[in-house]
Amino acid sequence: ALERRVPPPGVCDERAATWSIGRPATQETVERARITSGLSQAGIDAEATRWLERELASPATPEELAEPVTTPEKGAQVYAAARVAIEPDTMQEREFLRRLAQELDLTPEVVRNIDDAAAAVKVG
Repeated sequence: ALERRVPPPGVCDERAATWSIGRPATQETVERARITSGLSQAGIDAEATRWLERELASPATPEELAEPVTTPEKGAQVYAAARVAIEPDTMQEREFLRRLAQELDLTPEVVRNIDDAAAAVKVG
């Protein structure tokens, strides 16, 4: 059984938002430093920052993300969080999102709508 890690109060409980794969270690290190610096500047406490650092160091699999999801609405939310966090410009990222959508039992239409909305948010 997978151990479910629960974030401290005030931290998003969707691990999907912290997922990253296939990036060079130096880029990943820079991204982590930028994120944790932003948390500090936003007044997020040290416990929440440590939780996020652990999540970044051990990204969730599609199966782990989908396991606690019990409704189609929650599935769409989890996929949307992952899709906003991930720019699918590598094969690994596209495969991760494909597997996540499959594990969440999302229809191709729902995935397409979320992908379109996420792309619009990033452009705008």
